[in-house]
Amino acid sequence: MKMRFAKRQLLLLMLSTLCLGGNAMADRCTAEADFERAYPSNSNATRYKFKFRTSSDDCTEYGCSGYVHYRIHFLYSSGNPNSKTTLVSYRIPAGQRSRDITDETFPSGAGMSVQVQDVEITEVTCSTP
Repeated sequence: MKMRFAKRQLLLLMLSTLCLGGNAMADRCTAEADFERAYPSNSNATRYKFKFRTSSDDCTEYGCSGYVHYRIHFLYSSGNPNSKTTLVSYRIPAGQRSRDITDETFPSGAGMSVQVQDVEITEVTCSTP
C-alpha cells in the first residue's frame, strides 16, 4: 500500500514538472504572422499561393518553429461564398527575427475556380528547441 502511494506521488511530481517546464518554454516564445497576399498559381484559379511573414523577437538566440493557422474566405465562380481553414508550418533560424513563408493550396478542395475574398489568421503557435 505504501509503495503504491509513493509511486502515485512520484508520478504526480513528474507530471507537474513536465507541465511547468512546458509552460516555461512556451513563455519564452511568442510569434506573430501577417498576411501579405494571395495569388492564383495556375491559369484557371483553382490553386492559390498565400504569402505570410512570421516574426518573433524570442527566436534570435535558439531559433523557433510553429504553425500559422488561417481561414480563407472565397467565392465560387457561381457567386456562392465559402471558407476553408488550413495551416502552414514555419521555421525561424537562430539569429533571425522573421521569415517569409508561402503556402499553396486549393481553397475549394474540389478543383473549382474561386476568387479569394479575405484571409484571416486565427492562431500562431511557437516553440523553441
